[in-house]
Amino acid sequence: DVIIRPAKHAYKPGEIVSFWVLALDHDLQIANEAIATISIKDPAGTKVALWYQVPLDEGIKAFSLPLSEYARVGRWLMHVEVESAEFTAPIEVSPGAGTDLPDVSAAEEHYVELRFGREMRRRYKPGLPFVGKVEAMSTEKSVRVRVKVYDNSTSIYSQ
Repeated sequence: DVIIRPAKHAYKPGEIVSFWVLALDHDLQIANEAIATISIKDPAGTKVALWYQVPLDEGIKAFSLPLSEYARVGRWLMHVEVESAEFTAPIEVSPGAGTDLPDVSAAEEHYVELRFGREMRRRYKPGLPFVGKVEAMSTEKSVRVRVKVYDNSTSIYSQ
């Protein structure tokens, strides 16, 4: 998966658009040998910036694009393509952008307490490691975490 995070979600024409890209594998580790094509599209769908063959195996990569004073107003898209997967993140460009919207922090930290049902507690003791996956989905308003525990006897992940 690729995380695209703009420095802020609203820009004025003439400002510099800054954003970060991070590629993670299924174990939430930095992806190995991930090569991306990164672009920014204006509201008409025209690519106004393009970065080819960007290695994403070194952690967070920062990008920026100065907007023209005459940049098109509307919803712009930051687009990252890795192999056959595509990821996008929108930003808004408008003359009054940023006047009423606070900047959003570039990173947020969330803590999740895992609580297992009775049957799961019989197999997995608190404080001991277990084999599984943690999937996190987040928006500006909420964070959803799903834990999938691997069952050795059936080779199935259960939620």
